[in-house]
Amino acid sequence: EFTYLAKASNIAGCAEVSIPKTGNQPTGFGYSLIIAPAFMLFNDPVSIYKAALVINSIISASMYIWTFIFLKQLFNPSDKRAFAISLLTCLYPAYLLQSNMAWTDAVTPALFFGLIVSFYFLINKPNIGSSLLFSTLTVLLFAVHIRFIPIPIIAILFLIALVRKEIIPKKYVLLSIISIFLLSIISMSYWH
Repeated sequence: EFTYLAKASNIAGCAEVSIPKTGNQPTGFGYSLIIAPAFMLFNDPVSIYKAALVINSIISASMYIWTFIFLKQLFNPSDKRAFAISLLTCLYPAYLLQSNMAWTDAVTPALFFGLIVSFYFLINKPNIGSSLLFSTLTVLLFAVHIRFIPIPIIAILFLIALVRKEIIPKKYVLLSIISIFLLSIISMSYWH
């Protein structure tokens, strides 16, 4: 938690915080970027930490929205059934237990499911918006947690396969690939 909060403080332009080396495991800046507004809004450490948890909660709550949209698009259940399934998905115990910590595991499930839904939209409703949403979530997930390093490469391979099968117009695939490539380079320049 300390490393993410220290990086967020630095991103927000607050006092420069020295981040101690904790081995050779790099940490991305994505999660720190997400919680940086907490440092812009508050001055005392307790309020900053609580604000970071609120930001986590907002992102975590998007899991419900992603699930509901996905269910409605793919299976077209009644609103009540989609609501119930989405709610149950969000009540998964391991997911709930992560919500009280300022670390990446609190937001990665929602971001990952958002990536899946954005990929569905890119395939079924290709346009600039779906292309940029997919690209942004691809790199944000990669920037948030080290375990998602392969995601941009996998996304690009999927995009190449989809354009070869003529499922998505080339212009949207090209836009997605260029966006993923550029955002990944920017993201990697902040890893340390």
